[in-house]
Amino acid sequence: MALFHLSWLWLVITLAVLVASPYIAAREIAANPNGSSGYGARSELARELTQDWQTRFHSRWAVVAGTTEIGEPMTFYSPDHPAPFTPGEIWSSGLTSLAEAKRLGFIGICDTTDQRLPTCEAWMKANAANAEQLVINTQRFFQGHAGPSISWKIYIVPPAG
Repeated sequence: MALFHLSWLWLVITLAVLVASPYIAAREIAANPNGSSGYGARSELARELTQDWQTRFHSRWAVVAGTTEIGEPMTFYSPDHPAPFTPGEIWSSGLTSLAEAKRLGFIGICDTTDQRLPTCEAWMKANAANAEQLVINTQRFFQGHAGPSISWKIYIVPPAG
């Protein structure tokens, strides 16, 4: 009987948090609009970059180069699911390599709010010297409250040959 009561209590608490979650996010954004980098509009960025890549090259976006915090969401949110390449990574994921990224082309992304921005820019300068460079701004809204506005430095490297 105790297991039944614990299960029932867990269900009630889970449903209450599920119902409250939009209000929790809205309150957090209202209280600290620029401090919630976890609320950056990464899904919107992934959709826009996928569309940009397909418009330019008429192929699927194969590789994204950037920190784990940006590369993994691009892989998840983009319908092309590009393989992530993390510059300077000590232990490679094995999903792609720099040589493969240069052969297939890639989109490099640097988050301007990240303390590692100088490192990212230096890597892009060394490995994406002839890339098309863009700055894309994204912002999400939660029940009328604006989330953080983030500027992304984008480097589009076309496929080789």
